[in-house]
Order: sequence, then C-alpha cells, then structure tokens
Amino acid sequence: TIAVIDRPESAAPTPGTPLFELRGIGKSFPGVRALDDVSFPIWPGEIHMLLGENGAGKSSLMKILCGVYTADAGSFHHHGNPVQIRSPYDARQLGIAVIFQEFSLVPYLSVAHNIFLGREPTARLPGTIDRKRMRAEARRVLASIGSDIDPDRMVHELGVAHQQVVEIAKALSQNARILVMDEPTSALSDRETERLFEVIRRLKQEGVAIVYISHRMDEIFRVVDAITVLRDGRVVAEQDVFPEGETDGWMLVRVGSGPTWRRDVGKRCWDRLEPGHFLAIGGIGNRFLQPGAVFYQRPVKTKDGWVLTYAYTPNPK
Repeated sequence: TIAVIDRPESAAPTPGTPLFELRGIGKSFPGVRALDDVSFPIWPGEIHMLLGENGAGKSSLMKILCGVYTADAGSFHHHGNPVQIRSPYDARQLGIAVIFQEFSLVPYLSVAHNIFLGREPTARLPGTIDRKRMRAEARRVLASIGSDIDPDRMVHELGVAHQQVVEIAKALSQNARILVMDEPTSALSDRETERLFEVIRRLKQEGVAIVYISHRMDEIFRVVDAITVLRDGRVVAEQDVFPEGETDGWMLVRVGSGPTWRRDVGKRCWDRLEPGHFLAIGGIGNRFLQPGAVFYQRPVKTKDGWVLTYAYTPNPK
C-alpha cells in the first residue's frame, strides 16, 4: 500500500487559531545569532512570503521548519497545540514539506517513481511494486495541481519548471499541508513563473499553506497574502493580510553597509539611499511600519519624468 502519514491527535483544528505558528524562535551558531525571537502565524490557504537579504536568516528558519536544524529557543504550535520539530520525521508528521532550490529527485527514475520513492505501492507478489497503481496515483496527484506530465517520463527529460511540479506533487502525496518553497522562481522564465503561480493559486484554493521564500519584489503583488521581513535574524516588518482591493502592496529592502542603489520595480527608477535606510515600494501606510519610523520622500528625475520614491529610518534616535 502507499504510505500515508498519520496526523497527531493534537492536530485537531480549533476555530480562530492558525494552522501553524512560530513563537520566539531563536538559533545560534558559533559566533553568530542566526535567528532571534522570530514569530509569525501560518494560516490555511495563505501564501506567506518570507523576505530578506542574504544572511537575514531565511535559510536557517527554513531548515528549522523542516527539521534539519533544531531551534535553540521558542516554540511551535500546530492548530494551537504545542509541538516539537527535532527531525525531518517530526516535520512530515505535522504536514510540513520543503522544496529546496536543489531538487531531491532521482534523474533516471520515472516521475511516478520519484513521487512515491520509498513509499511505492506493493503488488500481490511480495517484494514487487504495483506499477499500474503507482502510475494512476501519480497521475491523480499531478492532475490535482493542474499538471498533465506523463508519470512514465524520466525526470532527467523534464525541464526545471516541470521538475519543480514533480517536487510539489511528491510533497502533496505525503499529505503536506504546509509547503515551504525556497526561491522557487530563481531558475524559471517569466512564462514558467506564471505557470508556477497558477499551481500555487490552486494549492491555496485547496487550503494548503505556502511559506514562500524570495527576494523578488514584483512577486509580492502577484501571489502573496502575508509578508514577514527578516533582517539580521529578526523580524523587522510584517503585514498579516493585504486588504481586499489593495493591489499596490509594499516592500522593504534593507540597504547594505555602504550607500547602495536600489531599483523601484514599478516605476523603473533608481535612487541612492544612505546606509541604514530602507526603500519602500507601492502603497505605503503607517500600519506597515515600526512605531517611530520616519519617512523620507525624494523626487527623482528619469527619462520618463519625475518619480517620487520613499525611504524611512526605523526608530531614529
């Protein structure tokens, strides 16, 4: 039979509670505080983007969620009940699956075999695989996310976008309800990216929560429901859900140790910001900012005319 992961009895949903919640998560390595008091909820059917520059702590948090690392501080709550993630097995038991940038597929096995690798349905004869059933189940899982990939194709024959779909199908075949995606569009073309977004929207409709790790600003306006911004291992900004009809969105990017140039994706302009400031893009409201933040508006002349850009310094002295 195909292995199905049982959920803990404590996972019974409670109205008004998140599907999963991180509270005060911390992680240290020798000489480095990778994560410090990171907290945010994950709701069913929510696409939650985790943003931050390199070194912000995104990868460490992702590895803690999938059980590769163990948190030094804080707690996890599944449907409001405290749980522990000490291993990949614990994560799978909670319905958490991670799709890394480097896929975990076997190139010279079929799509169906990759989806059910290690969990193949057995035939009547002991020690043999029921390949017909495996193909049928693989086709069903793929169809559930709108894919018509042939389950008999070898994975090495597929492009990156289709391999990513196979990874998603593999996670869903294990009853994953929280899908963590690490820079999923980094190797995709614009057309492939849009197809991936169609899959993500379908998963959202089915109640699957997506933790979407990225640094691409334009993706915020296309698929995201909630945002948490990390900087130096801490949460520096967050917004639960964009109000319906508010399509401008917002984005904060920390400027590095020296004066840095950042591009406004929407207006295609450049502005020079001083160290410690942020570039904010789109519909910006006070509810998005830390208390005490100060705004700076700066008109910039481009070949298309003058464009107003924004920067702010959080909690200035």
